[in-house]
Amino acid sequence: MDSAKRNFVLIFSSKFVGLLMSIIATPVIVRILGPRQYGQYAVVLSMVVVTMIVTNMGMFDGIRKHIGEKANSAGEVSKIFGLYTRVSIFLMLIVASLLLVGTYFGIVRRIFGQEFELYFYISSIMICGRQLFRLARGALIGLDLTQYSESIQVFRQVIFPILAIALTIYFEGVVGVLVADILAYGLSSLLGLFIVARTIPSLRTISTPASTNLSRRKIIKFNTSTVVLVSLVVSLYHADILLLQFFNYNKSIGYYKSALVIAEFLWFVPVAIQTSILHSISKLWDENKTKKITEIASRITRHVVTFSLLMVIGIAVLAEPLITVYFGQEFSASILPLLILLPGAFGYAVIRPIYTIGQSTGNISQLVVLTAIAAIVNAVLNVLLIPKYGIVGAALATSIGYGSMLILHIYGAIWIGFNPVEQIYPGRILMTAVCSATPIYMLSLILPGIIFKLLIVPPVGFLIYSGVAVFFGLLTDEELKAVKRKIQDMFKSFT
Repeated sequence: MDSAKRNFVLIFSSKFVGLLMSIIATPVIVRILGPRQYGQYAVVLSMVVVTMIVTNMGMFDGIRKHIGEKANSAGEVSKIFGLYTRVSIFLMLIVASLLLVGTYFGIVRRIFGQEFELYFYISSIMICGRQLFRLARGALIGLDLTQYSESIQVFRQVIFPILAIALTIYFEGVVGVLVADILAYGLSSLLGLFIVARTIPSLRTISTPASTNLSRRKIIKFNTSTVVLVSLVVSLYHADILLLQFFNYNKSIGYYKSALVIAEFLWFVPVAIQTSILHSISKLWDENKTKKITEIASRITRHVVTFSLLMVIGIAVLAEPLITVYFGQEFSASILPLLILLPGAFGYAVIRPIYTIGQSTGNISQLVVLTAIAAIVNAVLNVLLIPKYGIVGAALATSIGYGSMLILHIYGAIWIGFNPVEQIYPGRILMTAVCSATPIYMLSLILPGIIFKLLIVPPVGFLIYSGVAVFFGLLTDEELKAVKRKIQDMFKSFT
C-alpha cells in the first residue's frame, strides 16, 4: 500500500474509533447533564474551538505541510519543529492568560452569566492541552508517522468518554466533562511529544532559534492565510451556537447541539480524507502536476458524494428514532432542525477535501474570499432568523451557509487550476438518491417499533443503495471491491 493510501486507512480508522466512542458515550453524557447543562457545555466547547483558532494560528496545517516538504532533511525538520514549538507555546500562554484575565475582571460574567466563570477558568487550561496535542500530531503526520499520530488520536478518543462519564457523575455537571477534556488531551500530547522527541535527531532548536532554508515569510504567509480561512470555516459551525446563547435561547441550545451531533456524522470520512491528503497533494502542486491533482480530486469528490448521500438518506429516514433513542424522548425538538441541517451538511461534507486540496497550494487568498462570502451569508441569516424562529432558524441559516460552500468552492477550485467535479454526473446522483431513498423510506414505514427500525433499516438500506448506485453507474464493481479491500486494510492496521 502506498503512503497516501496507508495514511488514509490509518486516519479513517482513528476517525471510525472516534465516531464509535462518541456514539456510545454521547447519549450517556447527555442524559447525565440534561438539556440545559448540555447546552452550556456546547457553548463552552464552541468558545474553546473559536479561541483555538487564535491559539493555533494555522500551526497544525503548517507543521504538517512544511515538515512533510522537508522530510528528507533531518536538520531542516528539527529547525522547523523548533520554530513551530516556540511559536505554539508563546501563543498558548498569551491566549490562556487573556482568558484568565478576562474571566477575573468579570467580562465572562457580563456576557454569559456567573455560572460560566468557572467553565472559562477551566477552558484556559483546555486550550493548552489542545495546542500541545496539535503540535505533536501535526509533526508526526508531517514526518509520515501516521501510525503514531493516529495511535495517540485513538488513545485520546478512547480515554476521553471514559473519563467524561466518570467525572461528570463525580462533579455532577459540566465541570466533569471539561476536566476530562484536559486530562485526555494532556496525556495524549505528552505521549505524542515523547514519540517526536525520539524521532527528530536534535531538539535543541526548540529553545535556541536556528536558521532554516524554509523562508519564514513563506511560513508566516501560509499560517496567516490558514488562520483566516479556518476562522471563517469555524464561524460556519459555531456562530449558530453562540448566537443562540446571545439571543437567550439557552434552554434550546442542548436540543440544537444534539441535531448538530447527528448531522456531523456525515463528515467523518471527508475529514479523514482531508487530514491525510494535505502534504501529499502539496508535493504534486510543487511538481506542477495539475492533471494528476484533477484526477485525484474528482475521484475523491465522487466517493465522498456517494458515501455522504447514503448517510443523508439513512439519517433522514431514521431521524425520529435516532434522536429519541439516542438522546431521549425529551429531545424530540431536535428532529426538525436535524432534517433542515442535512442538505447543508451534505454540501459541506463534499467540499471539505476540495478546499484542502486548494489550501495545499500555499496561496489560498481565493479560498479566503470565497469562504468569507459563505461565512457572511451564514452570520447574516443566523442574526435574521434566530430571533424569530429560534433553533429552527439557526438550522436553516447554517444549512444555507454550509450549502453555499459547495457552490463557491467548486468555482474556487476551477479558479485555482483543478476540476473536482470532472467525474461527477448529476443525473446519476439524482436517480440514485430517488430510487434508493423511496424503498428505504417505505421499509421504515412498514417496520414495527423504533428499535426494530434501527436494527433493520441500516443494513438493508445499505444493500439497496449499493445496488442502485451500481445500476446507475455512480459506483462500479471494482470500486466496491476496493472499498472491501480498504475495510480489510483498516482492520489489519490494528493488528
